[in-house]
Amino acid sequence: MSLIIVHLSDIHIKTDKDGILSKVESLADVVRSYQNKKDSCAIVVSGDIAFSGNKSQYLLAASFFNGVIDRTKGCFSRDVSFVFAPGNHDCDFSDNPVRDVLIDSLKSLEPESNVKSAIIDQCIAVQDEYFNFRDAFRDGLVEENKLWSKYIFNFEGKSVCFESLNFSWSSQISEQQGGLIYPPSLFNGKAEESFDLRIFVFHHPLNWFKQGQYQSLRSKVRNLSDITLSGHEHVDSVSSTDDAREGTSVLIEGCCFQETGDSSFSEFGVLSIDLNEYVFSYEKYSFHDEKYVKVDTNLARKIFSKTSVNNSNKIKLKDEFIVWLTDPGANFSHPYKNKLLLSDIFVYPDIEEFSTSIESEGYFKSSVLLNYIEEEEKVFIKGCEKSGKTSLVKSLYFLFYENGYYPLFIDASKINRVASKDLGKLYDEVISDQYGIDSSQEYKSLSRESRVVFIDGFDKARVSDRYQIKVLEYFSDLFDKIIVTADDLMDVGEILISESTEVLSDFKHYKIRHFGNKLRYELIKKWRSLGDDYNLSQKELLVRVDSAEKTLNSVIGKNLVPKIPIYILTILQSLESGNKSDFHNGGLGHYYHYLITEALGKVKVSLEELDEFFGYLGQLSWFFYSHPTPDYVARSDIEKFTDVYSEEYTKISCDERIRILVDARVLIENGGGLSFCYPYIYYYFLGQYIAQNIVGNEEIQGVVSKCCNHLYMKEYSNIILFTIHHTKDRDLVSDIISNLKNIFDEHLPISFDGDTESISKFVGDTASMVYQELNPDDVRMEKSEFKDKIEDKLDTLDVKERECENELDILSKMNKMFKIIDILGQMLKSYYGTIRNSDKKDYMFEIFNAPLRALRDFYLFLETNNDTLVIEIEEYLRSKNGDLDPAERKKLAEMFSYEIVGMVTTSFIMKPAASVASTNLRSVIHDVIDENSTTAFKLIKVASDLELPGLIPFDQISDLSKSTNGDMFARRVLQTIVLNHLYLFKVSEPDKQRVCSILDIEIKKQRQIEFNNKGSKIK
Repeated sequence: MSLIIVHLSDIHIKTDKDGILSKVESLADVVRSYQNKKDSCAIVVSGDIAFSGNKSQYLLAASFFNGVIDRTKGCFSRDVSFVFAPGNHDCDFSDNPVRDVLIDSLKSLEPESNVKSAIIDQCIAVQDEYFNFRDAFRDGLVEENKLWSKYIFNFEGKSVCFESLNFSWSSQISEQQGGLIYPPSLFNGKAEESFDLRIFVFHHPLNWFKQGQYQSLRSKVRNLSDITLSGHEHVDSVSSTDDAREGTSVLIEGCCFQETGDSSFSEFGVLSIDLNEYVFSYEKYSFHDEKYVKVDTNLARKIFSKTSVNNSNKIKLKDEFIVWLTDPGANFSHPYKNKLLLSDIFVYPDIEEFSTSIESEGYFKSSVLLNYIEEEEKVFIKGCEKSGKTSLVKSLYFLFYENGYYPLFIDASKINRVASKDLGKLYDEVISDQYGIDSSQEYKSLSRESRVVFIDGFDKARVSDRYQIKVLEYFSDLFDKIIVTADDLMDVGEILISESTEVLSDFKHYKIRHFGNKLRYELIKKWRSLGDDYNLSQKELLVRVDSAEKTLNSVIGKNLVPKIPIYILTILQSLESGNKSDFHNGGLGHYYHYLITEALGKVKVSLEELDEFFGYLGQLSWFFYSHPTPDYVARSDIEKFTDVYSEEYTKISCDERIRILVDARVLIENGGGLSFCYPYIYYYFLGQYIAQNIVGNEEIQGVVSKCCNHLYMKEYSNIILFTIHHTKDRDLVSDIISNLKNIFDEHLPISFDGDTESISKFVGDTASMVYQELNPDDVRMEKSEFKDKIEDKLDTLDVKERECENELDILSKMNKMFKIIDILGQMLKSYYGTIRNSDKKDYMFEIFNAPLRALRDFYLFLETNNDTLVIEIEEYLRSKNGDLDPAERKKLAEMFSYEIVGMVTTSFIMKPAASVASTNLRSVIHDVIDENSTTAFKLIKVASDLELPGLIPFDQISDLSKSTNGDMFARRVLQTIVLNHLYLFKVSEPDKQRVCSILDIEIKKQRQIEFNNKGSKIK
């Protein structure tokens, strides 16, 4: 049995000439497509039915909706029902100065202040015509007051409550974000009400509320609602929030059903909710070619009902235990929020099935374990040290509790005996600690299906391997649902050797994945919006997130820093502090310094000792580098090294020093030897040592020269990159620049000034460029997900690097070139204030020229082998679809070949632009371009400006558009650069229209995204 919800918003009916009024039959066609006699249907309108709250406009609306009812009779188990919430356009603002004075005075009240009913009545009078209209559709309506109305329906035994919140009662004709208010007393007693499904409907998203009330209001809405439907912003989105205190809520922001001034544009969404399984899917429709067509399908998702009768009689958790559950554990601080909770900084990690015999075929978000627990009742999750296993258990605990289960948390480190009486005593203790001293018997009497036990840190149980199975056997007798976590170094095989392996074989085994691009993006977004999200526009948030994401990804590099939450949050914390004065390094170096200082501080290394520790580790890193086996050095060799260090610098105990560094996770012991725990630590101190000793030291100078000549290899590029974090030594930089100049030095750089005719002829004509209206946040998420898939595939490839003493192959040249560009770009951004402008200009000139020489080489190859690429693609298409017509196959191959050439060209323009893009370098970049004003350099100039948020350089784009009008290829590169900016940043509608008009880019408002069980892609 399903409930079909047709979600309309922002209709803005003004006159009988409105285009939307002629679309009643088209809307009814969509509604009828869902018809099923067992199902029910409700049309929910989240505000702005009318244009200006006039009676004539509501008469037109009533006629429209009655037309839908008439055209859908007999399609469902009952006639279509209606739920309405008013919007700001549903207010008649004609001459009411007293009301404006009242509302302005209300804004000065404390956020949680209540408002007198007489004032509310006077303010809400502007909605009289709305309420007259609403009363014509009273099916299910139970009115409490005009600020909060309920619609309660019984759909085949399931109670569904729609709560219509009148957020627009305090709207004004000149609406400003952050100006709305809503009496908090209206939420009193709502938590005690119980329904199978509770849906909140309102017009304004919560970020439109008064500063100070937003946080409280958001918490109340999310805590009570299973689904919220809103409108107002004309940009649709479907998302869910996971919060330890507020549970999981589905948030849906509606499309615009009729855009003011553009009656041809019309969109809406349809939710199909399975009331038995509590899952829903969302489909989006857009008006096209005289009918509504489906343009977006969202995967089925679980609804976690908070208010159903299943949850009404729980045993309550103790307040002290809730405090522990919400504690993030690590000592993080944030400048905009005094006390951080776990839910503020927690993002559910991805997990994948783990087997010693089968390679994992996919992964999923760990929060969906709630869905799987019915089928896979016993779960074993492994993860590396500090991967967030306890935080995951805490969050899952709350998630299960909020959804009718009665979880129990057991810290495995407290297990030191496996006799039944000892485990039984522990069982009683944890029930008492979590539910209260008098709850033990009540808890034990609960059905097995409703209880779940979490055993955290199973590897830390203080019993031998052979007895660990006894723990699982004991709790398997008491619980059907068990979730166990352990370190990934735990050898499950030792347990399997025990007498009984039947219990462990019942477990499904998973491992926690590292935080890829998508999860890092989610975490950055959470962190960057903390404490300030009530007045952050999407544009401002994207600017913050973009800056943090670029820095974080540069710091993490290619597996330099572990991609786990505690490291990501530590870097974000240092970013947020904005205080670099404590660091001895410029640029990214100070983040590595911060990570290492934090690690040493946790093992009580004092500030006075830091310099000596850093000196020791610098010497030790060089010792490792010079050692025959630098990845693994015997403890005896380190003891000899430490003896020499003690004689030359200061006396230290080798055993004590190793103990401290191992505890701090700077070094790691493995058998009889030691290694640096993470690559960034080794390279940081090796770079420090080289920077401090390069002058006059021929051995070190030889190492540096060798590294510069082999920058296509990861080890050597990391050494130079980290050395640059510590110094900008002119000889070192000259060596790097010299290597960059030598790459593709047999070619002149491409200019796009009449030297791409052969390429333009080769690619032929192509379709016009189109910009589709997409939410930048969605684009960034999908881009991050795509990058994760690419990186996963690359990680599976066994690519062995080797030194080339002779001529480099083309890929090694490209790799070396881009590594140098990254290194120099980071240096310029880090030391923009201490490198002379003349030197900066010289470095930038080489950074820009090298990729343009590489492009010349690429184009010459295409000219010489102009059919090779098309033939290769044709063969690929033939292998995929042998029935494809040869002429069509060749046409597709030519189109794909153009796309490949275009992507390569654009990336070779955008890569150098991105490497130096910085507000601190913008004027120097412009100087370099102005002194070398080829079209290619001008494209780099535009790309560097558009790499950053802010004003679009319309004059530059307009000039380039005119100068490239006869060069289709250069023009396409310019269009692609601009489109990339429009997709990734929030750009005002007038600016979009203006820049797209300059470049002849067509704007389409419909969004086409295809979802499948592996993810999503833009089509």
